[in-house]
Amino acid sequence: MNKWIDIKNLQEIKDLGSFKQTKEQILRDLNLQGIITFKGFDNMYNFVLSIQKILEKGKLDQELLETANNDSKTFHDLKNHVLESLELSDAISLSSKKEIKLFITKLQEFILSAKKATTIEKEAETKKTEAKKTEVKKVEEKEANKFFISDLHEQAYKLINYNSIYDTDLGITRLHYLSADKAKEWRNQYIKMFHPDQKQNIDMLEEIAGAINKIYRRMVGKS
Repeated sequence: MNKWIDIKNLQEIKDLGSFKQTKEQILRDLNLQGIITFKGFDNMYNFVLSIQKILEKGKLDQELLETANNDSKTFHDLKNHVLESLELSDAISLSSKKEIKLFITKLQEFILSAKKATTIEKEAETKKTEAKKTEVKKVEEKEANKFFISDLHEQAYKLINYNSIYDTDLGITRLHYLSADKAKEWRNQYIKMFHPDQKQNIDMLEEIAGAINKIYRRMVGKS
């Protein structure tokens, strides 16, 4: 999106460059060359304000789109209706029904394009944020692993010091709280993992079993 769409006052649009340069840039971005023009910075500024309002809404009013294609209206009535609806009566002029239709069509295309660009930007930003979170988690896990002899020792620590932040690492999902069978399956898996018969080099097996059962009771609503 070009800088002109973000201006907040008349001075800012003047600071973008000469009147001719800025006018050409705006008309080129909107694909409106030869369809409309501006007589000065004031008209240009009012036009940009109108575009900003339309972008905030994310679309042109359906009634306006239908009116622009209504051949039964006189040119004078059609022009007045369109310009008044967009608050552009003193900003631009239109000289034919064809120009009005082209103007509305190009505006609609610009809005849809801007909306798509915004969506793409948001999706890219979301992916960037998620990637950053994943990277941070990897670093944190790498640092945390330095303190444990093995993955099993880390699991034991997270069971005894259980907090919901460990759910992913312990394989706990929302489904375990909704299904008693899934909860039991989870409990049995971890009880077997830390059973004395496994002859794991881990102390505090009773405490670990107690922690597993405590989490299980919480899952089935008996804590």
